[in-house]
Amino acid sequence: AMVTGVLEMAAVQVFFIEKAKDTSGQGRRPLNARQLLKMVAGRLALQVALDRALSGSLGGPRARGVHNALLAAFVARASQLGTKSQPGQPSVFLLALVGWALALLTDQPWLYFYCGGYLATLAQGVSHHYSGEEGTLPQLTQIADDIGHTTFFPNLLLHSVWQSATSGRGPAFPASKAGGA
Repeated sequence: AMVTGVLEMAAVQVFFIEKAKDTSGQGRRPLNARQLLKMVAGRLALQVALDRALSGSLGGPRARGVHNALLAAFVARASQLGTKSQPGQPSVFLLALVGWALALLTDQPWLYFYCGGYLATLAQGVSHHYSGEEGTLPQLTQIADDIGHTTFFPNLLLHSVWQSATSGRGPAFPASKAGGA
């Protein structure tokens, strides 16, 4: 979780401090490395403090059940709003920033990885912001488009892995010309 702190704080810097409204990079400023390093240090200090003082404190069966029910309700509500939630309304992307802490407190490693998916999306938004290329996710305003985007691409990945594993390298990786080296 310490490495993901860098990605989390980069997202905080872009979307909360710089208040980027989209991923077009319009009006962007160069990366503020000093500010980012301070935020990462604070984030890591918070992680160490939580780990030492409260790790697993909500790990009992009853607490986990309540936590998971609240998490499911939060995700269901935030999913209804899509990717364009308004200030004050829940956004599933909040899980990218607090998922590590929830996983630590409830002693549920799966939650860390689940929230990592949202962090990957935020990291993609940060890269779009700094590269100045328009992202595709903000264009998906209908829930059907959102669901299609999030289910189709993982299937493409699984298909590609299966094809590579069962059929060899394929035409994208031509054989080397000099003695197979």
